[in-house]
Amino acid sequence: MTSKAAKDLKKRIVQESAACFEPMTFGELKVYEKFICFPLPGDNSGHGGFRGISRIFTKAHSVGTIEVLTSSTHGRAENLRGVSSIFPNSMLVLRIA
Repeated sequence: MTSKAAKDLKKRIVQESAACFEPMTFGELKVYEKFICFPLPGDNSGHGGFRGISRIFTKAHSVGTIEVLTSSTHGRAENLRGVSSIFPNSMLVLRIA
């Protein structure tokens, strides 16, 4: 059975403009913007779906030793659990509000 919150979310999403669903690259995101990564080819089984807390990321500033990896080709983001990951600036993402 679908919850009221899920039905309300679907209704709100359907009413959004097409521009809200345009993919962009990780490099185009501003710091602190939230996003979801598009699935990559290969084995994506067991990831828990896109609504899972581990799939929503926030672009972050580069700090410490990670700065070496986050050059002009890569950047850093954290999921909602605070786990940090490195992303290529060319990776396709969908910005979420």
